[in-house]
Amino acid sequence: MSNAPSHWENAASPPLPPWLPLNFVNRVEAMALAHQAHHCAICQLSWVGPAESWQIHETGKTHRKRLLNPRAAPSSDDTQACGPQWSRLSPPTGSRNPTQSSAIQFWPWPGDDSTFNKLAERFVTHLCQRSTRQVDDAAGDAVTETEMPSGIPLAVLRAQKAREVQDQMRRCQQEPDDFDDIEALWGYAKEKFALRSAMAFNAITKFAPATLRAKLAGPLRVAAFGGGPAAEVFAAVVARDLADGTSARLAVYEWVETWRPIVAVVSKLIGEDIEYHHCDVSKSLFDDANSHLQPADLQYDLLIFSHVLLECGRGDGEAPLQFLRDLWGCCDGTVLVLDAGQARGRGCRSRPLAGSLRQVQILASDIDAELVRINGASRTDGVFLCRGEPTRSESEKSSRAAHLMHSAVGGELAPRVLCWKVITHWNLSSEAADPQFEVGVTEEDDEAEADDQETDEKIIRPKREKACLTYTLDEQYEDCLKICGLCYSLFHAVFSAPETRTQLFKDVKIEQPADMPAYTKPEWATAKTKIFDRFLEKVQKMLGEKYLHFLFGQVEIVRGSRLQRVYFLVPKAIRVLKNHSLVHKWQEECLVNVKRTSPEAQIDDFADLVNGEYISFVQKQFDLLGKPWPFNRAGEVIALCINSTMLTTAIINSILVFVYTSSYSEHSILEQDIHYPNQLSVYILTFFAGIHFSLSLLWLGFYVLSYSGWIIETKVDKWREENPQLQSQLNNLLYRLSLQAKFFCGDKQLLYTLFLLAFSFLGLFVSFLFNAVNTIDLCMRIPILAKVIESMTQSVEQVAGTMVLGFCIQYIAVGAGFLLFSQGYGFADKDTSACSTLMECLRAHFDYGFRSAPVWSGPKLTYTRFTFDYVYNLVIILIMAAIISGIIIDAFADLKEEQKSIEEKMKSSCFICSLSKSELERKRVKFENHILKEHYMWAYARFLLYLEETDPAELNGPESYVKQQIKENNTGFFPIARCIAMESSDAGEEHLEREVRVKDLDEFKEKINSLAEDTEIMVQTERGMKADMKELRDVVTQQSQKVQALNQLLASDEDGEKKKKKKTG
Repeated sequence: MSNAPSHWENAASPPLPPWLPLNFVNRVEAMALAHQAHHCAICQLSWVGPAESWQIHETGKTHRKRLLNPRAAPSSDDTQACGPQWSRLSPPTGSRNPTQSSAIQFWPWPGDDSTFNKLAERFVTHLCQRSTRQVDDAAGDAVTETEMPSGIPLAVLRAQKAREVQDQMRRCQQEPDDFDDIEALWGYAKEKFALRSAMAFNAITKFAPATLRAKLAGPLRVAAFGGGPAAEVFAAVVARDLADGTSARLAVYEWVETWRPIVAVVSKLIGEDIEYHHCDVSKSLFDDANSHLQPADLQYDLLIFSHVLLECGRGDGEAPLQFLRDLWGCCDGTVLVLDAGQARGRGCRSRPLAGSLRQVQILASDIDAELVRINGASRTDGVFLCRGEPTRSESEKSSRAAHLMHSAVGGELAPRVLCWKVITHWNLSSEAADPQFEVGVTEEDDEAEADDQETDEKIIRPKREKACLTYTLDEQYEDCLKICGLCYSLFHAVFSAPETRTQLFKDVKIEQPADMPAYTKPEWATAKTKIFDRFLEKVQKMLGEKYLHFLFGQVEIVRGSRLQRVYFLVPKAIRVLKNHSLVHKWQEECLVNVKRTSPEAQIDDFADLVNGEYISFVQKQFDLLGKPWPFNRAGEVIALCINSTMLTTAIINSILVFVYTSSYSEHSILEQDIHYPNQLSVYILTFFAGIHFSLSLLWLGFYVLSYSGWIIETKVDKWREENPQLQSQLNNLLYRLSLQAKFFCGDKQLLYTLFLLAFSFLGLFVSFLFNAVNTIDLCMRIPILAKVIESMTQSVEQVAGTMVLGFCIQYIAVGAGFLLFSQGYGFADKDTSACSTLMECLRAHFDYGFRSAPVWSGPKLTYTRFTFDYVYNLVIILIMAAIISGIIIDAFADLKEEQKSIEEKMKSSCFICSLSKSELERKRVKFENHILKEHYMWAYARFLLYLEETDPAELNGPESYVKQQIKENNTGFFPIARCIAMESSDAGEEHLEREVRVKDLDEFKEKINSLAEDTEIMVQTERGMKADMKELRDVVTQQSQKVQALNQLLASDEDGEKKKKKKTG
């Protein structure tokens, strides 16, 4: 522009970022050179146009008139008196030289609600006039690369292209190429600028937090992310000027560069510089795409996200929030998030946030940010995220809002609220996608409070949420089920807490704040009876008694010395496969195969089976569900094939029994016509044999699809654990293929299926009689016969060894016969005495010798024959046959006993804790409730699957502890011989017993003290008693001596009298 006069001023465009592609830089620079900002100092006019536009202006009437009388530049005082530059925009009359009287309509600010809408409309008019002038002055080809169709007005063309771009944005399918056509962007600006700026102005002026309102009166830094065409920046500038603030920094961060010319026009119209930067909010702030953004350069007072979280679907709904989370961590400003708006509900009341605003609400709770809701006339337009205490609007200070805030503190844990949340989110989840499975939200409670009755209103998912692509309907279903599970678990955990059963819980009094409601146990019991139990009853009635086991799981674990109850949402794979026949079959086999030698061995083996087989098998079957039909129905197809082959086997063999003739004849096995009276029976048999073979082949194919890959993977992993030093050999392709082939061919069920398929093939193409072998499969489907066959197969090695021993004894018998007898002998079934060689005699003995004893041709019975016959009968006929039959019978009896023992253990003891039914019921614990809810064995298997699939960062403390125990192959977290219900009962009794013991001890101490006080008295009494006893002993001794002396005197007197009598006599 070297030829321009001195009174022309050209504003340099800001440099482009160095990371842009070269072809894009060249194109943008060409556009920028064709659209430069110009200012005529003589006319005091400014515009944006091509470099040659000054020539057009110089030849115009306005410029020629002003050459003789140049217009003076306005002073700063004039500018202040006339108001900001945006307030001096002329009315849309088409005049390029507005008078001052018409330019200050918006200053001073009138103050009514419609003022900004009128200002925004006038601003859009000037914005579009500038864009049209550019096209007129630059002949159009400098503005856009596409030619305007003849006969179509520019405004109509822009509107059409803008609608196409908006359709892409609504579907979240926009690409950078969609924004290359600047005509589409001008059309979008004309349609959306006023609406978007009005939403931002309403939010900033009416709902701004106190910290932001304080900054509006000073230097304000504003950044708009996804801010093209700078509508939000314009609204922030107007709000700032109304608060007598000053500009510090304005910036727009956009995904594409083509918004830059429009932002430049807005910058010129408001009279302030607006920076333009590239930014991709669908990725993290620290992603390579945003590496040019430095945290130090992102310090703003107000950060605006306008519709970008809703429209940006390239991050699957999560990446935009990650950008916002990163930005919150490095910037101290207030965040304003504007959405497309959501209805506030009947009476303009506040409804729960949804869509991207709901995700922002969750983010606010994670980052400890205050959230202020922005309410429009009838819709919620967005939210503020701020670090200080927000200032609420007058409507939020109403009594209803105060009640809601109070309920947010304590009411969220109200028993009735929790129950209603369970029902509401159940109805919004995939479980109630079919309306027939919805649970009603009405409660027959006349005493319900009026405030709580609002929860009875049924919540319906709006259509825009169903059609949302960033937050799909499946994700909404899953999150609603998670919330339902959390509320269900919380209510169940509080109501069934074992501490409430102890006397100590009743005695302890807890102080609580005056503004916090307290919910007593009767209130929980009322909510359980009237709402929670009714919910359980309806679900069980509609879907089955055990249905909730497949949704919400609970387990008890040992952590240290404590028992803890853990609740979890059952993994989606289990929920989807709850009726899968192959999974149920694995569970039945697990009950039979698990070792039961001791409780510890039982739990160890169960955990190994779950970690080694169950988890991978469930994941394999769940992956198959993503395959096209019928591969996603492998279990159903296998079950259909098994049942159909059984039916066709029965039909084929039934027909053969009635129509097969000429049984024994000399002919080729392929000649079947001679055995059937008419061709109709052959056609019928061929038809059913073909069906049988097709179903057998289909059975084999789906078995390989469902099992073989999983079996190979499982066994290879097990081989790696058992052979850690040989793992390097798996890098050898041939070795790995041979190992996989070994595991593939080692599958017994696969070999059995191949065996049936082979005879089905022979039955179709060789002889129908081969189908008789398939009757074995019929027997395998009958439990008692299956046990018989299993007992025979399990004892094959023992029977084979016994048969070898029998052959050896037969060989000894033949040799002994040759040595002892001159003539041979036969058997009851056939006379084999004429055998002339050892081989012929051995064949005869092997064939007939096990069925009967030797038969001699002569009538004479010698001692040698008698001994030989006796030994032969005893050893071969009796003992060997009894041994073989005994082996099979014992094996069958062991299987029956084992099955009976398993059934008795499952009925009389808990699989997890091994406590017996009597032990539990003595502690008043219901056995059925214990094994189905508290210690449900498959809940533990699903819990281990849940730990396997869940991100470790999302696990809580007990869950992380269990996962670490699993890694260490430690099953100590299983509650063997323990359960919370029984220990809580014991804890209550121990508390009472402890109180009794302490009281008894106190009384005993008092008695001891009283006895100690009387010790001296007792000692003195004892001493007195001893002295009295001594005196008494002395007295008794003296008296005894006197009695003895008296006796001696009496005796001497008697002797004297006797002597006198003798003398006198």
